[in-house]
Amino acid sequence: AEYPVVGVNWADATVFCKWLTEKETADGELPTGAKYRLPTDEEWSRAVGLAFEQGATPEEKSENNGADFPWGIGFPPPEANVGNYADAAFHEKFPNDKNWLKGYKDGYATTAQVGSFAPNKYGIYDLGGNAWEWCRDSFAGSQNDRVLRGAAWNSYERGTLLLSHRIHSESTSRTDSSGFRCVLEPAPSPAPAATTVDSPAASAKSPALTATAMPATPSPAPAAPATPSPATPAPTAATPAPAVTAKPLSDVEKWLVEVDAPQQKSFQEKVAKPFDAGAADVRARYLAALDAGIAKASAAAKLQEALELRSERQSFEKMQTIPPEDTDGPSAATKTLRTAFRLQLARLEQDRAL
Repeated sequence: AEYPVVGVNWADATVFCKWLTEKETADGELPTGAKYRLPTDEEWSRAVGLAFEQGATPEEKSENNGADFPWGIGFPPPEANVGNYADAAFHEKFPNDKNWLKGYKDGYATTAQVGSFAPNKYGIYDLGGNAWEWCRDSFAGSQNDRVLRGAAWNSYERGTLLLSHRIHSESTSRTDSSGFRCVLEPAPSPAPAATTVDSPAASAKSPALTATAMPATPSPAPAAPATPSPATPAPTAATPAPAVTAKPLSDVEKWLVEVDAPQQKSFQEKVAKPFDAGAADVRARYLAALDAGIAKASAAAKLQEALELRSERQSFEKMQTIPPEDTDGPSAATKTLRTAFRLQLARLEQDRAL
């Protein structure tokens, strides 16, 4: 079984990434120019689904999002085994430590085996709990103070468990709860030959963008110290392609466009029959539409709207229903999607009657 390495400082982690790069390059396992390194603070945020954060530095961004946890929204954790934190097993092992998540059980008093808990929606393991993870960035401009993310086996406070929370420490500091993971930065793509085109191709992706996917699954670590969640190569930057015509709207996009149309009464006439699978399909598409709305609101820094839509999604996912009328004062964005949902269900009922 593989456990995360702890007791390493930022400098140790950086040297390990350099050693692993040199070793795998020499062994022919890594293309020349590719390299392992620590993730940036922004890459770490994207890996946990924080696409937009207010602030210019990790210090300014820390805890700006006060709602999202690795398991969703709400504190304490709603169920056992969502991550390795200071649980009942921790309290049993350290009875004199009065600080723990009362009522929570993950079964590990200290570190857990890598991949012991379910991955997040991107397939990435252990981004919440087990071991703090060093990031490449400085916390607030000081080169000696580096960022750590993710919380650890002895974490229990609400703020500490937020996805947006950061701590910081000197690059030479070691603790029994601090470790790291690697990302793989692909080799730079060779510069294309100079040509004249009608529409310029997109610029090559930066290392930050090509590495944001982070490891999809834990992979065996080399003989040297292992990472908290051993990294697999991030996707290589795609070759820039010429401009293409816009693709047709998806069913969900049609849904959103049509509901925003001035005359909603023509909604059923304009949309082709995309919901033949029945009510379950309508519900699935409603969830997808909510996800699209959350992403759009987050990108536009409409945090309150994003939180309201996220709350709607959580409630609907559990109940699979919405009020027949909007008497509870939902946001305009929620009303829009609810209207689409009701119209699609009404159409489904009409089709069944025919």
